[in-house]
Amino acid sequence: MADGGNLFFFLFALILLFVLISVMFWVFLLIGRYENSIQEHLKNALLLAVGRLPRTLLMWIVWGLPVAIVIFYPIWMVAFGWFFITIGVAVLLWMSWLVQRGAVA
Repeated sequence: MADGGNLFFFLFALILLFVLISVMFWVFLLIGRYENSIQEHLKNALLLAVGRLPRTLLMWIVWGLPVAIVIFYPIWMVAFGWFFITIGVAVLLWMSWLVQRGAVA
């Protein structure tokens, strides 16, 4: 019985982590564009994360692909590590902007 309870809390934690990171994808866009309270930004980011689910999932792919490459193919990190260190984050932010570009008026 304890294993089922542990599995429930583990799945709950994974879903909560997914929602929190999805909200973080959108909250920084809102903070940079609109003047509002933090609570309003978080509420609007949650609405965007759920309402624009295909874009949110695409953001997960954009930010998750480099992590998956490092975990599953560490030799690629050796070969392309210079790229990630120099302009990798900038490319990820640019791709995030491309995904989020038309989502907020």
